[in-house]
Amino acid sequence: MKIKLIQSGGIAGTKLTANVTSKLTDAEWESLIASTKKSSDAGRKAKDAFHYTLQKEDDDATKTVIDIQAIPESHNELFEKLFNNLKPEKKK
Repeated sequence: MKIKLIQSGGIAGTKLTANVTSKLTDAEWESLIASTKKSSDAGRKAKDAFHYTLQKEDDDATKTVIDIQAIPESHNELFEKLFNNLKPEKKK
């Protein structure tokens, strides 16, 4: 499954994206989303803070705002690849 990470916000406000191919099953994907999904009562967005969205590559219906502090240790390698591949989003 191809996974896309989107980083937005920050002082410059530049949107960065990364795509990687993973070996996650649908059940593992659901578990990852359940454990990292940012709760709606997390409060207001901090000024100049980064915000992260995770989704199956081109499936906007799977787009989920995540808390990177909640990434399970078992997924560290996947997120390391994602963060290492972040690049400015190409304008369409």
